[in-house]
Amino acid sequence: MDVWLIMVTVGFLASLIGSLVGLGGGFLIVPTLVTLFHYEPRLVAGTTLAVIVATSVSSVIAYAKQKNTDFQSGTLFALASVPGAVWGAAHTSFLQNRLFFILFGLNMLLIALLLLFRPQQRVRLPLPATLKRQFRGAGGAEIRYAYNLPFALVISFGVGILGGLLGIGGGSMMVPTMTIFLNFPPHVAVATSMYTIFLTSVAAAGTHTVLGNILWGHAAWLSVGALAGAQVGPRLARHLSSIWLVRAFSIVLILVAVQMMF
Repeated sequence: MDVWLIMVTVGFLASLIGSLVGLGGGFLIVPTLVTLFHYEPRLVAGTTLAVIVATSVSSVIAYAKQKNTDFQSGTLFALASVPGAVWGAAHTSFLQNRLFFILFGLNMLLIALLLLFRPQQRVRLPLPATLKRQFRGAGGAEIRYAYNLPFALVISFGVGILGGLLGIGGGSMMVPTMTIFLNFPPHVAVATSMYTIFLTSVAAAGTHTVLGNILWGHAAWLSVGALAGAQVGPRLARHLSSIWLVRAFSIVLILVAVQMMF
């Protein structure tokens, strides 16, 4: 099979499955580039981040039109995540293959556990709310919530490091954190996280570009497939059981994570 066809197929499946369970495409793109083509971690991370940037633009615009994005909070989070992403991207070349596989596998295990056992109720932190947010969302509905900004910035910085280092968006960690610990309404958390992750991925991909860590041909074909998958996923989701889909996908994630680590 031609390389370009493999890239388009992987991009399509990554975006399709990701849109069904609320994840980016790194969970499939990274293992493919590693196992099938044996690329160095720096090339894998850089190429995957370039795809995330290319495919997340439409989502950011769509959420903005729906007025679900908290741009103030998202920008504050990005001020913490962007430096982390730049640092992570700059240090990917120092990761040995084995360590990269272990870190990525652990991240996939964390995602699987969050999907399987995500708490249904918010957790009240022993930290005071330091920032109150109030704005009008879709249909003019008033949205109010408050959260501890220093805690949010620490999490954002950590997500940025992992994003730049491993070539992942980080939404799988940001959204649960925002809904469970920071009191964000779910629809606002998803939209705001997408905005933050977009800015973070731009910074990380920019750093990888300067360092020559992006395979532009692969990134282009992966993006073509991903853009197509993003259109099919939401339509297919209407006909599938989300609960069983998430459970099945989580099991697959665990199996792939174990294979990468061992």
